[in-house]
Amino acid sequence: MKHSAMMAGCVLGGLIIVIFGWREFRHREIQGEHAALEGNLLGKIHNLEAKLEEASAQTIRCEASIKEMEIELQSRADRCANLSAQRDHLRAESERQSTLAKERSEALAMMEKDLQATRHELLLKAAAPRTLEAEISRKDARIQELESLLDRQSAMQAVHPDMYAVEGISSDGSVLLLSGNLDISLNFPTSIRLCRKNEVLLNGWINRIEDSRIIVHTGEWQVSPSALVKGEKVFILPGRYHDSDP
Repeated sequence: MKHSAMMAGCVLGGLIIVIFGWREFRHREIQGEHAALEGNLLGKIHNLEAKLEEASAQTIRCEASIKEMEIELQSRADRCANLSAQRDHLRAESERQSTLAKERSEALAMMEKDLQATRHELLLKAAAPRTLEAEISRKDARIQELESLLDRQSAMQAVHPDMYAVEGISSDGSVLLLSGNLDISLNFPTSIRLCRKNEVLLNGWINRIEDSRIIVHTGEWQVSPSALVKGEKVFILPGRYHDSDP
């Protein structure tokens, strides 16, 4: 019995030793695993911290770069604003200069027009004495002519000049037919003035006489041809023309 009890005690003690030994072994194994895990985790943490520090540094650099870009952007925005202001100023100045140029061109054109008008006026004034002198000469000649005509008319009326009847006028007023007794010994063509009462009707030529009709070629009408009517009585005075009938 004692031997069995001792054997049982030895087995139990052996079991206890084995159990404690295995537990110690597992404890140490677990501690080793924990140590390895802890070392692995610490390595990862160190790596993460290094990466975090690098990311922080990169973030700082990025923030600095962003600030520099913001400053550059603001500088460029200010420059754009300045350039826009300069552009607007130059545009306004260009429009002002264009307006001034147009006004100067219009003023120059007006001055040129005034200059031309002044030159024309000066030329007219310079020519006025000659024009007036020529006009006075024409008026004097006309006065002398009318005086001579009145003298001849008075002389003719004193002896009762022959009267002639108007027979007709050509459509263009270039030929006039008269009827009456005319001295056929005249040399034709002969220059005449055709008159009625105290009025000269025309200057012209008697070209010929056909069938008691006097053919008068008109050179210059003093009245409208329509003022003469058929059958109207007229008389003849010597004319001022010496040209022959065309």
